[in-house]
Amino acid sequence: MLQVRLPHKSLADNTELRLRAGTLSTELSCPICLDLLTQTMTTKECLHRFCADCITTALFRGNKECPTCRKKLVSKRSLRPDPNFDSLIAKIWAFRNSYVHGKPLFLEHVFLSMANPYSSHSLMSTITEFQCDL
Repeated sequence: MLQVRLPHKSLADNTELRLRAGTLSTELSCPICLDLLTQTMTTKECLHRFCADCITTALFRGNKECPTCRKKLVSKRSLRPDPNFDSLIAKIWAFRNSYVHGKPLFLEHVFLSMANPYSSHSLMSTITEFQCDL
């Protein structure tokens, strides 16, 4: 008997997917600077993504290959902007300025507060203060 493969059902526009931020961090980070992509540029040859500043600096310094797969990149013309990817990042990390290297900025304050082992009050006030700022 012949089996017919059916396509997956498509998601409706109002479907909400929930993923942990860490799940996507490698896909949304620049392999050069390891930060969230900014002004994303995609290589035409291999479709890898980089921050515009990172990849143009690499090309300017004479590195004429993709930093990820080493495929040859002739020039800056081998790159194209990817505004759709930038808008995806903006939706996922809506409070982008409160993140450093994909991690919540307030963790820095929490770790500083934890440096004083006798100050649980300081730790709780730091967390509360950050939540109020959001």
